[in-house]
Amino acid sequence: MHPPISRADLAAILGEADAAAARLWRRLRLPRTDLDDLRQDLLVDPAADRVRAGGSNSRARSSTLRPARASATIWARNSGG
Repeated sequence: MHPPISRADLAAILGEADAAAARLWRRLRLPRTDLDDLRQDLLVDPAADRVRAGGSNSRARSSTLRPARASATIWARNSGG
């Protein structure tokens, strides 16, 4: 079981997901209706980060992996790992 996440940590993760989703949404020129779906995928789909990281564009990889890295760091810190 994971330890509870603080409001500050949650705000950091949500902020990173919002920013990454907005960057990808603009870069991919998706319809406005896809922005929320993209943000949700970044937050809850661990496979999405692995798939997106397989591309050749390192800048795109780093922008999509930031939320996953932030959440992993926070979970590790909170669980003592």
